This record gives sequence, C-alpha cells and structure tokens, in this order.
Amino acid sequence: MSVDPVTGKGSGYNGPERRKPPVTAGEKDTSDKSADLPPDLSEGGQHECRVIEKYLKMKIVELEKTVTMQKKIEEALTIERKRLFSLLNNLPAYVYLHSSDYSIPFFKQIL
Repeated sequence: MSVDPVTGKGSGYNGPERRKPPVTAGEKDTSDKSADLPPDLSEGGQHECRVIEKYLKMKIVELEKTVTMQKKIEEALTIERKRLFSLLNNLPAYVYLHSSDYSIPFFKQIL
C-alpha cells in the first residue's frame, strides 16, 4: 500500500471504517477523542507537520537539483556560443547568419 506524503494516509482499501455509534441527546460523550487517532496525531498534529516537512524538504532538494542543472546547461551554452562566434570571426570568408524571420544577427566581412 502506498502512502501519500502530504496526508500520510494510505491509498489502498483497508476494509470498512469502525465508527462508534453517535451520542444521543441524553448521554454524555465520555470517550477520549485522541484514542481514535494514532499517537502522533493526538499530540497536536505533530505527525502531519513532520510528513509535510519531509515532503517540502524533498521538493526543495528536487528544485535545487533542477536549478543547478539549468545553470550548468546555460554555462555550457554560453561557452559553445563564444566558440562558434570565435570560429566565425576567424574564418577567411564572408559569413552571415540569419534567423527564421530573415533578420541578420551576425555578419562578418573579410578584412
């Protein structure tokens, strides 16, 4: 059975829930509400907080990895772009680049 990281609840079917009969108007509810909850939840939701904190830490790590990878890709792209323009500037020929809208972002003449 898998467990949802946010709620901490399982996704599988565990059979019918056991519920206590409702208290009638003349009776007093003497049952301890926290007895129905797991021990961690009866302590003010600390279990839920820990589950949410664990989930958020996991997402932060994923985000850090994504940002680091994106920075490495941008750095590699910048280096490759510098190499390309260095090569184009040192060729003994007329060179021009045009974009899809036919504008010319680069033009090199022979000196």
